[in-house]
Amino acid sequence: MTKKGVLIIGVLFLLYGGMRLIVGSLLLGQEIGLYTFDIFAGPLDEVAQFMSDKSDSSIVAFSSTGYLFYLWIMGAALVFGAVAILRDKDIGEKAVGVFLVLWFLLFANFQTINPKILHLAVCAVLLALVMWLRRRQPVTGNAV
Repeated sequence: MTKKGVLIIGVLFLLYGGMRLIVGSLLLGQEIGLYTFDIFAGPLDEVAQFMSDKSDSSIVAFSSTGYLFYLWIMGAALVFGAVAILRDKDIGEKAVGVFLVLWFLLFANFQTINPKILHLAVCAVLLALVMWLRRRQPVTGNAV
C-alpha cells in the first residue's frame, strides 16, 4: 500500500500541477502578446481587475504579467515535484514544499482568504502523507 499510495498522490500532484502549468502558460502567452484567443479575454480581465483591486493592500504589488508568471512558477514546481516523487527522489518533496510556500505567500501578500485555501490545505496534507508513506517503506539492501 505504501508505494501505491505514493503513486496515487504523485499522479494527483502531476495532474493538478499540469493543469496549473498549462492554464498558466496559455494565459501568460496571451498576456505577453504571443497570440489572441477570445476565450482568454475574460480570465485575463479578471486577473487585471484583481491586481488593481489589491494593489494598495498588497505587500508586494504585482502586474498581471508578474502574477501569471508567479503562478506558472508554482505550476512548474508542482510538476517537477510530482515527477520526482514518482521517480522516488527526495527532491520531489522539497519541490512540492516550495509550491506550498509560494502559494501561502500569495495568500499572505494579498492578505486575503478564499476557498482556494482548501486546495492549499489538501495539498499540504497530501505532501505530509507522501512523506509519512515514504518513511514507512522497508529498507532494502544489506541490513546489519
